[in-house]
Amino acid sequence: MSNTNENINVTTQDKKTSTNKKNKKQEEIYISFLDSSYIEKIKQIEEKLKNYIIDNYDVDNEKISLKYIHTFNVKLANDQIVESLSLNDRDKYLSTIIALFHDYARFEQAKIYNSFNDLTTIDHGNLAVEMLFDKNQIVNFVTDLTPEELEIVKLAIKNHNKFEIEEGLTDRQMLFCKIIRDSDKVDIYRVISSNFKAENFERGKIEQQDLDTFYKNKLHKLRKEQTFYTRVFTSLSFIFDINFKKSFEIIHKNQYINKYMCALLLATPFKVEEELLDCFKYAENFVKEQALV
Repeated sequence: MSNTNENINVTTQDKKTSTNKKNKKQEEIYISFLDSSYIEKIKQIEEKLKNYIIDNYDVDNEKISLKYIHTFNVKLANDQIVESLSLNDRDKYLSTIIALFHDYARFEQAKIYNSFNDLTTIDHGNLAVEMLFDKNQIVNFVTDLTPEELEIVKLAIKNHNKFEIEEGLTDRQMLFCKIIRDSDKVDIYRVISSNFKAENFERGKIEQQDLDTFYKNKLHKLRKEQTFYTRVFTSLSFIFDINFKKSFEIIHKNQYINKYMCALLLATPFKVEEELLDCFKYAENFVKEQALV
């Protein structure tokens, strides 16, 4: 099975044909199913989703391209996580659908607002629910889910970007919420470890409350007014909201924390505080410990 480093690119010439060519290796990384018909179902859903994105959004736009690549890499992370959990075929299928559509609204958000900041634009998890379920766009891609399964997909997409999962869910609903949150965070680390940009935020300063929260192994809340430091603490603390050993193994195997630190140091036009570098070292050790348990 391929790892989450595998890139799925969008080109500028003959977009649909080129995109299909770039995804020839996709067949190699599908989850293993006892019933092979699920593989064909997923291929068909993926193809419909790719065509939808290419037909409705400007894939030459950096933000659109970034989320296109992210979408299918989250699916790759999902593949590995669900394999480690030994789910049945139907649950593997549901989890894959959730992975493919978790950022469905990101493209519309980028098109309208030219921003991915949910706090200053719109919550993309909620917008995806509105588009896919309130407006029933899900039937353009998937038509074989039961009402119970549709509710699972809806809840997982709604909760994938929230600070914490909503209360009152069943164990099964909670499982799928946790899988997509892990898959998403794993690939976010891939993105920021190779594409970190520091120039879009004011420098700010390290606040003691951020250090205290971090060393208590707690997730940082996203703030409406972000600085360089609050942004880094928010993303670096994702490791404290990881649910499955396989997720830690992927992060550790790909050295995402160390790569993130290196990318940050290369992209930052000022001297990074030692206190922040110490946090990266702490995070790297934390991931290693969880991966090797």
